[in-house]
Amino acid sequence: MSKPIRVTVLMKRRDKESPEEFRKYWAETHGPKFLSVSLVEKHLVRYQRFYSSSELVSIANMRKLHLPSLSIQDEFDGAAEFWAPSMEDLEAVFSSQEYYEKAYLDENNFLDREKSRTLIGYEEVDIQV
Repeated sequence: MSKPIRVTVLMKRRDKESPEEFRKYWAETHGPKFLSVSLVEKHLVRYQRFYSSSELVSIANMRKLHLPSLSIQDEFDGAAEFWAPSMEDLEAVFSSQEYYEKAYLDENNFLDREKSRTLIGYEEVDIQV
């Protein structure tokens, strides 16, 4: 069996939005729009949101945790993560007209595309409890 493909989008909110507005719009408006795309359940095995926490970054800095650059807090506001069995499954969702109309165009309402970044690769699980 092949390894699942993972896509992580490091997201930056638009400058005019507060972190709270960004999180609220993503959770209450954009998330449901994305999930309403009929191909999502058929072709993705997992979708999750992750929000950056300035409180946890401060605590980690105070405790002097040896983590890679905690300054990422200033650069990104969250991450969207998608898992799919294959590149064809990703293509089925993210190249579809339905995704474009329901979700892609809506991203302009809360996301700064130029400052956001995407990583794509294979999921490698080293510890699973």
